[in-house]
Amino acid sequence: MKKLPHKLGGYAKYREIDDKMHGTVWNARSAESFEKDWYVWKTFTKIVECGFQYISKVNFGLFVHEYDNVLGNKEQKELKDDAADSKGVAPCSSSSTIERQFQCEYTTSKFREVQHEFSKRGDCLVRGVTQEGDLFRVTMNEQYLLYGEPRSWKYSVEFDPKTHKVRCECNMFGSRGIICCHCLAVLFYYGVDTVPSCYVIPRWSNNVQRKHTFIKSSHDEKRSNESHNLFRRLCSHFYNVAQDFVTCEEEAAMLHSGLDQLRSKLLDYRANLVSRRVPSSQNSTVTQGDPHLG
Repeated sequence: MKKLPHKLGGYAKYREIDDKMHGTVWNARSAESFEKDWYVWKTFTKIVECGFQYISKVNFGLFVHEYDNVLGNKEQKELKDDAADSKGVAPCSSSSTIERQFQCEYTTSKFREVQHEFSKRGDCLVRGVTQEGDLFRVTMNEQYLLYGEPRSWKYSVEFDPKTHKVRCECNMFGSRGIICCHCLAVLFYYGVDTVPSCYVIPRWSNNVQRKHTFIKSSHDEKRSNESHNLFRRLCSHFYNVAQDFVTCEEEAAMLHSGLDQLRSKLLDYRANLVSRRVPSSQNSTVTQGDPHLG
């Protein structure tokens, strides 16, 4: 979909092609309807097949080089995102407690993506509700503009009043990990204040450390190798220990328990270090500010 403007932007009927392709990819209600619509795009599938044939002939060294560049760009982007998070948080655009919940949990860049769905929530209108057992099925219309022309699309959302879990047929949460505007509209419709924890993905938490940045790559020359060496040695040690205790659940449980206890001790050790550093730094500041004291 991202390549469409580059590949087909010069065609006179590009907007019509893009509109139909958009409907095929993002608005398919079932696997069967997608397959039926995709049959129309046989030309594009042939292009994809030719692309795979070309990739199979590309020099493997070139592939590794390009992959390394992608990894470097990903690391750089997430480091920039972390730097932006350290400077502050993006303000909420409403008084919604659900929006504030994501603001507290997510990185700034991911929170802005969630905010985009909040901005579209007002375009979703509930048209009907039916009860199916313990669940409610909410039918709604989303109004939007496509190339300046008003459009409307109908969606069906399942809502569990006991657990407050929602599921939309657009499947945005399943594909992108972001709760869609249709689900948000249903939650607001039923007066839900906070979303269940399953909709707050830990990998986008503003407190998480990017573990993949410890993976060795050519971009490590720009950073210190000390943390990478420690990481690899620890992984090697953990791997060798785990190999010896994978055949017995009881032994594996003991290993898990030991690791949890050790992690708790290390956290306490780190907290004690921080508490000792704060008073010493304050004393140093006072002494340097007035040499006559003491």
